[in-house]
Amino acid sequence: MVANSAYLSVSSNVINGFRVFRYLLAIMYPSLLATAQKRIDLSRDNIRSGKFS
Repeated sequence: MVANSAYLSVSSNVINGFRVFRYLLAIMYPSLLATAQKRIDLSRDNIRSGKFS
């Protein structure tokens, strides 16, 4: 019985943490995508000009 309630509290904490994580991801995703795109463009330019960083 004690183990069962502990398991329930842990799983609810995990679910809440996942909700918060998904919420933060939804907020930060556009900026992360933009920085990733910038990095890809930078590496493409470096490859084109012969510089490998």
